[in-house]
Amino acid sequence: MHLGLADKAKLTEQLLEALEAVTGPFRTEDERRALADAGIGLEVKGFEEIERRLSSMRAPLGKFYGVRDRIPPDIKTTVSLIKADLPATSVIPLADCGHFEQEDAPQRVGKLLAEFFAG
Repeated sequence: MHLGLADKAKLTEQLLEALEAVTGPFRTEDERRALADAGIGLEVKGFEEIERRLSSMRAPLGKFYGVRDRIPPDIKTTVSLIKADLPATSVIPLADCGHFEQEDAPQRVGKLLAEFFAG
């Protein structure tokens, strides 16, 4: 959460308590290592398959992202690649957001989602 929020003031006790439900199963070093290994162990072939099929996607796609996202260090490049593969994609940069847009700007994210799904 420390890396994922653009506004550190949003890292409240209430948010940290809510995260307990997510982080609870990963209390020990071994449990956290198992989670990391699961992510690291993702097969490259799976991502290559997604990339290969992406340009044939016909469903509407909307992408908003936090301009201040530091978790994928190349977020602007990643989003530009999505836009290149799917030119009809609606891309909305959120200037004051990090990786966890829903925490940095919950009302704005809710509005964007509602507009996308209503459209």
